[in-house]
Amino acid sequence: MKIVYATDGSVGAVVAGDLLAHLALTAEDSIVVLAVPPGQAEPDRLFAGVREGLEGTAATVQFELRAGQPAEQILEYAEGCGADLVVLGAIADPGVGHSFNWGNADRLLRQARTSVLIARPIAHGLKRALVAVDASEAAARVAAGAARLPLPANTELRLVTVLPPDEAAASIAPMIWSSLTGELEAAARGEMRAAEERLRSLARPLLEAGRPVAAEVARGDPSTVLIHAAASEQADLVFLGYHGEGGVDRLVLGSVAERTARHAPCSVLVVR
Repeated sequence: MKIVYATDGSVGAVVAGDLLAHLALTAEDSIVVLAVPPGQAEPDRLFAGVREGLEGTAATVQFELRAGQPAEQILEYAEGCGADLVVLGAIADPGVGHSFNWGNADRLLRQARTSVLIARPIAHGLKRALVAVDASEAAARVAAGAARLPLPANTELRLVTVLPPDEAAASIAPMIWSSLTGELEAAARGEMRAAEERLRSLARPLLEAGRPVAAEVARGDPSTVLIHAAASEQADLVFLGYHGEGGVDRLVLGSVAERTARHAPCSVLVVR
């Protein structure tokens, strides 16, 4: 696995290194620590905390310093080296003046051709990761992305699919509602059965690979459900998919993945 780890020397960036150090990487994996500082900066200062955080990893580590607009440089470097994953720390305080901010993070999430991991501190020992899937073709890709990331062997992968809230049906005009109650209830049961079967299908290869797997179906707004589930189930990572092209990218990303990446209490990996 080729990983580009973007850093600006901030505390958030060092947190990303701690997450990488917890992965079961091998000597065949590589991490490029990439810094794009604003103006002149001392490499030793930028890389000091990162070096310490990555001391325990078995992956090969190299350090690169570039000048220019951070998101642009990271995108260019990641594409040029064929990276499998771009990693950066979440920005706790956009006003502190670091070179990397949510504007850059949003651009990476929208434009990167590879998966992007927004890292936050590990609070629960990586005992659980949520894998958000839906009825699209992207679901299998998200599950496969979760399987590929070398998480600790005991990390539970909890597959989560979120169905529309019941309130969506209840918003139908009363006269129409009364005439459609039976049909709507049957449709809801069918929707639930389809979701459960989809989860079983996605879980099968994970179980065969020896991963601990659980699954659940929830209803509500997807980003809200995932953010609350990450907190209540003590997850340290959420996997999400990326849908569509062009304007659809922005609509779907902005409505689910971007909100989850910004507001989740844990790390978020947007899979491509």
